[in-house]
Amino acid sequence: MEACTSRNENPEYPHSFPEYSECLYIMIRIIFLLIFMESRMWLRIIFIFVFFAGNIFLPVYFSYFTLAHSFASPRKKEIKDSFEEFCTKYEVSPRESDVIREICNGLSNKEISDKLFISLQTVKDHTHHIYIKTNVRSRVQLINLVKEEI
Repeated sequence: MEACTSRNENPEYPHSFPEYSECLYIMIRIIFLLIFMESRMWLRIIFIFVFFAGNIFLPVYFSYFTLAHSFASPRKKEIKDSFEEFCTKYEVSPRESDVIREICNGLSNKEISDKLFISLQTVKDHTHHIYIKTNVRSRVQLINLVKEEI
């Protein structure tokens, strides 16, 4: 049986992960062999169990390991410094920078107020001041601006 190996390795991220199409091709071959060839019943039962377990765990495996390098990047300090530069450039207060972080994390105004222990109206005021200082009109524009600047 062939092993799933990646044909293109990224030098920045040394782990090699299988390409989805290769694994899919191998899985289809295994299915064909188990269903259409003569085999024992216990092999079919094992295959069915592995197939359903794989449908649960493979998507998690692929999504985790394909995104793992973005979460475990050594650039955290650089991102923190560049975010501070962003706040300095647009004259954003420390509390407003906390609100920007939470907006970029996708939280609603209510969730931000609960997390930062401030009132909902204060979050709305901070958001309005941020929009004025950064010359944006929506959360999406703010998030895009932060991504561009950092």
